[in-house]
Amino acid sequence: MTRHSTPCRGTTRHDTLQHAAACRNVPQRSTMRHKAPRRTETRHRMPRHATTRHDTPRHAMTCHNTPRRLPPRHMDSVVRIVEALESTDPGFTGTVPELARALGGCSTPGCRAVLGEPPEVPPAPPTLNHEQWLLFTQLLHHDAAAPESGAVLAPDGSTVALAPLFAGIEGALKRASGWSFPTTEPPVDALYAVTITEALATSFLLARDGDGNRATLGPGGCWDDVDDPQNYTLLGPPSPVPDAIANGAMDGVLLGAHLAREPIPLAELLRGYYGTDNGTEKGRPPSSYRRRDFGVLTGPGKLEEEVAAMLRVLRVLPPTQELLEEVGPEEVVAIARQAARDFTEVYVECPAIVPRCMWGARPYRGTPKPLTLPLGSVYIHHTFVPSAPCRTFTACARDMRAMQRFHQDTRGWDDIGYSFVVGSDGYLYQGRGWHWVGAHTKGYNSKGYGVGYVGDFSATLPDPDTIALVRDWLRPCAVRTGRLHHNYTLRGHRQMGHTDCPGNSLFHEIETWQGFEMEVEKPPLGPEPPTLLKTYKWRTAAPMGDREHEKDTASPGSRRWTRLQGWKRSYSPGAG
Repeated sequence: MTRHSTPCRGTTRHDTLQHAAACRNVPQRSTMRHKAPRRTETRHRMPRHATTRHDTPRHAMTCHNTPRRLPPRHMDSVVRIVEALESTDPGFTGTVPELARALGGCSTPGCRAVLGEPPEVPPAPPTLNHEQWLLFTQLLHHDAAAPESGAVLAPDGSTVALAPLFAGIEGALKRASGWSFPTTEPPVDALYAVTITEALATSFLLARDGDGNRATLGPGGCWDDVDDPQNYTLLGPPSPVPDAIANGAMDGVLLGAHLAREPIPLAELLRGYYGTDNGTEKGRPPSSYRRRDFGVLTGPGKLEEEVAAMLRVLRVLPPTQELLEEVGPEEVVAIARQAARDFTEVYVECPAIVPRCMWGARPYRGTPKPLTLPLGSVYIHHTFVPSAPCRTFTACARDMRAMQRFHQDTRGWDDIGYSFVVGSDGYLYQGRGWHWVGAHTKGYNSKGYGVGYVGDFSATLPDPDTIALVRDWLRPCAVRTGRLHHNYTLRGHRQMGHTDCPGNSLFHEIETWQGFEMEVEKPPLGPEPPTLLKTYKWRTAAPMGDREHEKDTASPGSRRWTRLQGWKRSYSPGAG
């Protein structure tokens, strides 16, 4: 289920009458209730490649006659708005986070109890144009049924809700200025209370009274267009803590803590944390480290302690008293423990994985074959081509599309072969994913996950942080979540076939990893069910993508044999 787009791009409840003539047959309300996608994977229109009319949800209607179009729902737009509001004469009193609270960014009972009642909504600041003001008011408008509706796309490809982000920043600024927070019993840490603990407490409290099928965390989602994001679609059943809220909350804690130590202009802080213009080739933006940094800052037990404290606060607040009438002290502790454990497992101990619809994947051809979990192996690859590591979301998404085109169009496979692909931007990219047989290690595709590092690592290694994504994050996460046996084995692709993959340098690196097995496992007794749509035929020109050929029957000395010997065999097809 998804709830994000407005009835007319560029309009809100406040200006519906102005645009009524331009937006015919559009419901006059501030948000539309989107229906859940029928598929677990939603394809969206991505820039500069083929689309169909089904790529954009039918309910994401656009008013073609609307005279004004809102800026993209992108963090760059937010930074420009904040920069304008921090000018010498913004036209309102107070801070930008206080303005965000006035517009509805802190409307929940717990947030109000900590930060106080919101100020009055001021007139439109003269430093903002009409479209910027409309966008800002839409993003901060509170919708309890669709908490992800106030989210924007960050340059690193993650989606961030602004309400918890600005609430955390305001809480930190008030603390740094010596502001006296309202007394709560028991006392709560304001930085966590206004960002994440109330949402977690509410989510798991509601799940307690449900039928056991209510989602407590997630899901993620996808944008209609990463160059001009306007509509965000959830990829599963909604919860009070979708990925966008989790990201915004973690960022609110991290940036709030930073401001408490070193006050700087907010626009400067946001620009430095998120980066601009889709990131930088010189290095990862700090936002791509949010999971690691939040885990370090929060520490073991802190989140559980704060969720328990917030539950006790909610017990005495009139709007939430009824929810906790039959919840005893021991159950409060149990709910807090479960909420903290689940959040930590999903958002701190497991790596972020970019879904297929965000990198612009084509659909799978045919019917995918499910894996039988847990699996017993992990096979490490390098892509060889692309030979350079991708260091931004834009570059990694482009490489993913190029490899999928090569695997489908040139090799005739059903989809990109890898289970997951590792970018040097701090993110994993979903290929076939956790549940579907890949085409990465011929003869072994149904026995393990194929994980490919983008780049040629014959003579060099990936960045240390990129190595750690698989070594320290993906593998332990897969074991904890039951997708990989605890006694799994790890091997390089070269051990399973005639290939140099994953390159000498990367292979020597993985030899030091836990679970590495030098002995080669025996191939399956019977052939794996084929996934090829056609027989792969060798091309005279080296194609884009993994350029490693299968054994060729050309006679030694022939022209074809000579040409084939000149190509470096660094990747062997894993059709299966």
